[in-house]
Amino acid sequence: MFDSPSNGNPADREALKAQMMQTAEAGRQKYAIETPDPVLLDRPLLPEIERGIFPAWVDDLIDAVAYSTETPRSMAACVAIVALATTCQKKYVVELKPGYIEILCLFILIIMESGNRKSATYDAFFNVICAYERELVGIATQANAAAESKNSIIKCRIDGLKKKLSAGGLKAAEMQHYSDEIRALEGELIEIPALPQLLTDDVTSEELVRLMSQNNDKMTLFADEGGIFETMAGRYSKGIPNFDIYLKSYTGSEVRVNRTSRAPIIMRHPALSMCIFGQREILAGLGNKPGMRGKGLLGRFFYILPKSILGYRSNDTGSIPPHVQAQYNLNIRNMLTREPAKGLLGEHEHILRMSCEGRAIWHAHQQGIEHGMRPDGRFELMTDLAGKLPGQTARLAGLLHCAEHVDASPEAVEISAETVARAVKLSDILTAHAMQAYNLVGTDPRIEDAHRVWGWIERHCDGDAKPVKVRDIYQALKGHFKTMEPLTAALDVLRERFYIFDIPNEAKVGKPSPKVQPNPKATRQGKK
Repeated sequence: MFDSPSNGNPADREALKAQMMQTAEAGRQKYAIETPDPVLLDRPLLPEIERGIFPAWVDDLIDAVAYSTETPRSMAACVAIVALATTCQKKYVVELKPGYIEILCLFILIIMESGNRKSATYDAFFNVICAYERELVGIATQANAAAESKNSIIKCRIDGLKKKLSAGGLKAAEMQHYSDEIRALEGELIEIPALPQLLTDDVTSEELVRLMSQNNDKMTLFADEGGIFETMAGRYSKGIPNFDIYLKSYTGSEVRVNRTSRAPIIMRHPALSMCIFGQREILAGLGNKPGMRGKGLLGRFFYILPKSILGYRSNDTGSIPPHVQAQYNLNIRNMLTREPAKGLLGEHEHILRMSCEGRAIWHAHQQGIEHGMRPDGRFELMTDLAGKLPGQTARLAGLLHCAEHVDASPEAVEISAETVARAVKLSDILTAHAMQAYNLVGTDPRIEDAHRVWGWIERHCDGDAKPVKVRDIYQALKGHFKTMEPLTAALDVLRERFYIFDIPNEAKVGKPSPKVQPNPKATRQGKK
């Protein structure tokens, strides 16, 4: 037992405090064991997309959005990439050698928890595109109204002629004359096109085909939740996955759809860009959806897993500077209004080519990835993604090049070595995130729970490997763990990986309160 302090003397209280600390240290030494190294939970510190990769007018808005919304810069940067792809797809391609081209569309999956101002980030980069879309709709609406008026007049004349034919009593020559006139008038009817659309969100695979066919075979899909993956996996098609439009629109392969009740749809070179937000649980579930990885859909994505700063925000930042937003809007609008090339067979994409030095940088990057796909290479278990990386890097180079030459003709200038080097740097950053994302695809949810528990233990212990009561962990995290069962499973993971060890309970009376001992080698202090 501890000696009681006499008469509240400060010196006695200090002596008692020292005695208690000595006893606690003796207890730790009593249960100390030779701890093995922990088997890491694999959540490395991932690189940020820093300033200097994009042209200044894009970087300025990325910085302003990240500051104003107090969100990770990498999130804003990835939304900017998709905005650039929206302006360039079906207008430019990168030719790496005769017969090998890359179209300028991209798929990006941004893993962020709720509350990270996704809508505000989207608005900053896409409001100008939405405004341009509204302008196109306004122009098309007026043209359609005039065409419908003319069609109405023609249809009245056709109806009148048909009544004459049905009345009977006409000579053969008169019947032939009226029939010929009806056919001629029907030929004058104007087909009313669908209103233009540049962006979509919650859409079925079948509807996406129709939308793209009505809009120059291109579209950008922006989804602020990961539910679109459920749609791809067959939510509205009796559980039958339909990935064809996504797979073919990434590569620009021909799409043919024939339905008995509708006219056939043929798209020669479709292009689709996607920006999808989702939480970590989305990644864990993707591995369980049939065909997602096996058919190559997951390998077509870039991934970004920014570190959330929720809980550390000041909530007292300024707005985006008007001149920064205005410059971005002006340049994006210029890119939107650029026309594809025109030839004898109609419109086609402008061809972008790398300089000799630029192609040498890209080829070295390509070879590095190629070697990484060998047995025991870093891409050995993710060749589906790695095989797409050189092409994706070329696409990034093409987008950066178009953004750099916003006031000129990008096709008139080769993609420089500097631009290719920046594209390689951006690709390497996104690849690091993709490798971590692939580690999470199909992950046991206990791993994520173990991350949560270990994070609390580290914060609670402040880097010191002192014992923790399981009851305290449950009380602190009961908002997430509704029962003890998932918490127990998470603790089991930490035990299996040598992050924690059980401490024998020496309570003589009452119900024992289990304690765990954090592994000193796993704490922040132990890793210093």
